[in-house]
Amino acid sequence: MTQTKKDDPLDVTFLQKVASYNPTAAQMQIEEAVAAWEAAGAYVVVGAWKEALQHYEGAMPDKVSHYLAALQLTFEMCGIPVVNHIAVPEIREVNDQGVGPLGDEYDSEAAPDLIAQGLAFNVPVLLRYPDRRLVPGNEVRFADEAVEMLEADLRASISPTTGRLQ
Repeated sequence: MTQTKKDDPLDVTFLQKVASYNPTAAQMQIEEAVAAWEAAGAYVVVGAWKEALQHYEGAMPDKVSHYLAALQLTFEMCGIPVVNHIAVPEIREVNDQGVGPLGDEYDSEAAPDLIAQGLAFNVPVLLRYPDRRLVPGNEVRFADEAVEMLEADLRASISPTTGRLQ
């Protein structure tokens, strides 16, 4: 896409304006960027991209907007500055203590080593308290590979004779 200064934050509304002139070319450039990340072995960024695509699946009016919102979230999950957002984080309903209905808490962050390995990501969310105020929060998400590893460890920990944890 259009390059500005190297250390400038990603300006998503600027990219959206550029993309509006030729959506097909914009979509192709984003797909080429993702392919370049894969070729370079940037598995953390690629993992964040895949998670971000799922995060905004069906939430945007067209594929280019979906890609731009996912690009925005990918950069945020990788700690790269972003300005002029085009998509807001998902809203999570919480109680007075900031805990979701299933006991989910949104005040922790993924361990840096898990992020570096592409096994976990920090996803910004908005918490809606009972008094309707919105507060930024963080949702830790695990890559499919991490979940598979945990499931394999759990299966290996169960005794075949008793069916209980060893």
